[in-house]
Amino acid sequence: MKIIKKLICVISIVAILTGCLAFAAGAAGDSPVARLYLCSNWRKTLSNPHAFIYVENLSGHDIKVGAYTCHRGEGVSVGTSGLAQFNGFGIYYNLESYNGNLRGLDNCVYLVRDLTQSELDSMSDYIISANYWVPVAFNCVTFAVKAWNKSGGEHITPLDVPPHILRLQIERRDHGEDDLKMFLPDSSRVYKQRGNGANAFLEPVRNSALNCYIG
Repeated sequence: MKIIKKLICVISIVAILTGCLAFAAGAAGDSPVARLYLCSNWRKTLSNPHAFIYVENLSGHDIKVGAYTCHRGEGVSVGTSGLAQFNGFGIYYNLESYNGNLRGLDNCVYLVRDLTQSELDSMSDYIISANYWVPVAFNCVTFAVKAWNKSGGEHITPLDVPPHILRLQIERRDHGEDDLKMFLPDSSRVYKQRGNGANAFLEPVRNSALNCYIG
């Protein structure tokens, strides 16, 4: 009987420990690692209206946002551009962060939500596969909204519409405005994505992007 009682005790302890480990793993999986902002910005003066996302690293380690490695304590803006850029159509990293800090981020409205690692991974997979820009089929609004939707955010129809329309959709929800503070990257850390998927890599932009008035 003593042996059976000891065996039952050991089994109970193992079961409790297993349950605790599973709970801890589940809790860790649900913890936010990043904060996502869906933004619509329009400085009006010498500026094109624009939509983009901004991701803030909340974790204690580096995270991947698309093809970009975002260091702990930092953030990265991601958006598509075409007509305003001579570096090529498609995805840019830190373009809005750099220019927004340089010239100010006026008339910016945004939605915000925290992301778990799985939500961030889902959004990142989408980002690296969407390196293109077409004004009448896939503009900056389409990209930003689809990235938001892929993260699990409240669904917004990703219509190829002017950023003004996205502004109205954001303003109808619980939103922030004019107080978004983005990390200021060095000019050497503003990149254009080249390629898609597993072939995606980053290339520093030329000065034409750093001096643009988009965003």
